[in-house]
Amino acid sequence: PEHPAEHGQTSHVHIGGAVAIGISFHSMLDGLAVASSYGQAGLGSAVLVAVIAHKIPEAFALATLLLLDHWSKPATLAWLLAYSVTTPVGAILTFDLLRHANLFSVAAAVAFSAGTFLAIAASDILPRIQIQRSYTGRALPLVAFLGGVMLSWLAALVERAL
Repeated sequence: PEHPAEHGQTSHVHIGGAVAIGISFHSMLDGLAVASSYGQAGLGSAVLVAVIAHKIPEAFALATLLLLDHWSKPATLAWLLAYSVTTPVGAILTFDLLRHANLFSVAAAVAFSAGTFLAIAASDILPRIQIQRSYTGRALPLVAFLGGVMLSWLAALVERAL
């Protein structure tokens, strides 16, 4: 790794532990999403595929950040192991909590899960939009984000109509 002084910096910011905790919490919310959507026709399989699809890049990012932060390989593997069980733990806890829940409670859990993912997406996209100087640089990511939200809303309307 490069030395921080090569870039005019006097120190290296250590973020590995914070990233490991944050991504593990996010992964537990993935478990909430899987378990709360499990009984919903069509929704459960879509959520499961979405969760599985982003586990590999998440694990790669976590390992990369820990190793760049100079964590040992055994410590990195331990964090990856802990991370790998957080989604099943979140799913088991949610399933146990919602086992006897009414439809409103299940819908609230699905809405909470979806809201956390929207909040994460917005917290990543909005600062990027704000630093753009050109109108196109600002408009394109915002239009794409809002287009994705609208597409999800339209898909729900079409599903209800069928």
